[in-house]
Amino acid sequence: MNTRWPVYLSSSEIEKEFLLAAIHLKQIVVLDGIELDAEPPGFRIRSHDLHGPLPELVVRDTGDRTEILDAVSREAAKLNAIVRRREQLAAMYPSCRFLPHKILDSGVVVGMLVGENTLLAEAPTFWQAYGKLR
Repeated sequence: MNTRWPVYLSSSEIEKEFLLAAIHLKQIVVLDGIELDAEPPGFRIRSHDLHGPLPELVVRDTGDRTEILDAVSREAAKLNAIVRRREQLAAMYPSCRFLPHKILDSGVVVGMLVGENTLLAEAPTFWQAYGKLR
């Protein structure tokens, strides 16, 4: 199936909305790509920060241009909060490395290596999981 962008919204508008959140919140977030989802209609935004890949943002195509851009902005702000938390953790544990995150049926798991110790946290959302990570 050949998917294409809705006529009322371009990929550059989505990119701009995503990056504006990082600029306003003064965070370093790199946009890796925007991929279309055919079923259900929408798209995924992949990105990373200085410590590695970030959780994908998933936005559904509701047919309302303003609602879609608001969802991108809202989800990007949440992602920037995660980036800020990771920066705080990296400052507390200078030699730490963040592990790839995992999505489970009941929520998500995030982790980091600090020396020889592996720290893991599980929660319903990524923000909550990073908040538990100490």
